[in-house]
Amino acid sequence: MRSGDSNHCPSGTVWHSNPNANPGTACTRNRGFLVMNADTSLYVGALGLPSKRVLGSIAIYISLGQPFRIRIANREWQSRECAVVLPNAPHEISTCDKLIGVLLIESESVDVSLYPFLLGSQDDAHVLSGLVIRVRDLLAKFSNGQATPSLLRSELDAGLFSVPLVHRRLDPRIELIVNWIRDEPSEKLSAEECAAEIGLSRSRFLHLFREETGLTFRGFQAWKRARNILNFVATDLKLTYLALNTGYADSTHFSHSIRKVYGLMPRDLFAGSRGLALATQ
Repeated sequence: MRSGDSNHCPSGTVWHSNPNANPGTACTRNRGFLVMNADTSLYVGALGLPSKRVLGSIAIYISLGQPFRIRIANREWQSRECAVVLPNAPHEISTCDKLIGVLLIESESVDVSLYPFLLGSQDDAHVLSGLVIRVRDLLAKFSNGQATPSLLRSELDAGLFSVPLVHRRLDPRIELIVNWIRDEPSEKLSAEECAAEIGLSRSRFLHLFREETGLTFRGFQAWKRARNILNFVATDLKLTYLALNTGYADSTHFSHSIRKVYGLMPRDLFAGSRGLALATQ
């Protein structure tokens, strides 16, 4: 595949749209919003200046004003209004207006092979075009005071796509462990105890877990722990206290892990989230 091909790439998809919609400007006047449920998250607000990031979910980036620039897995930089990045794909992103919309879809929730628009199919490009319009519309409603965080979350729960995303059916044994980690992301679980819980050998458990979720057991835990931090970004909790109470060994481990995932140091992530309207788990 040629470098810079915008239709498809091994670790993610970039797609260019020109939806007939006016992007909102709420984020130029306030700090935007973050709404979350167990399977999806929608952030609309300031991008900041992240370095390379590696998320554990499907990430769909949406321009709120000017097109953004994105580079996935060290490919060429491309200018886009919407881009899909698959889990664990290193990527860099920048914007002229410092604003971004990001829809995160948990990897264990959706089988991407069932949804061609997540894999670069131009036949389904209208699905992403519709998503851009919907997110910008939510931003406009938020800007005008017509949408509270709880209403925004109800929109997220109802789904933002023109096609329903069917929940992925996992092996019941793996689903048990997945739910365990999702419910208690700060808990330290070993592969040995999880394997014993569902009656598998350690090696068989690790293989089956990756096969079912698309992530390694360790990587899945690390992502859920980092995702859980988003529930606290608008609080005044001391970062050291937060690190120790959300499953990190110490503040150094916390800083390293958060920067690897989000491309930002925790202090910068939290500073950029002050005043954020939240409706989280």
